[in-house]
Amino acid sequence: MLVFVSGIAAMTKTQRLILDQLDHMRRAIDDVCEDMREVKSRFGNLVSQFDNLIGQFGGLLQGLDVLDIRLERIERRLEAIERRC
Repeated sequence: MLVFVSGIAAMTKTQRLILDQLDHMRRAIDDVCEDMREVKSRFGNLVSQFDNLIGQFGGLLQGLDVLDIRLERIERRLEAIERRC
């Protein structure tokens, strides 16, 4: 309940306490929002790096496939040479 003293509204102790708590809660929520923005940014960076790694991994697998094909050809040539001898 507001009590008027000389035309100025004076808050009771309870009202002041409630407003202080609401202000504290607002600041805490602002801090959490800022932290969430940072977490989202970092998560976005991680996703980007993960995508990059997936691309590199795909390239490595493709390179291994090429090496596997070349190894098979070498083995066939060696077998052909062994049969001649």
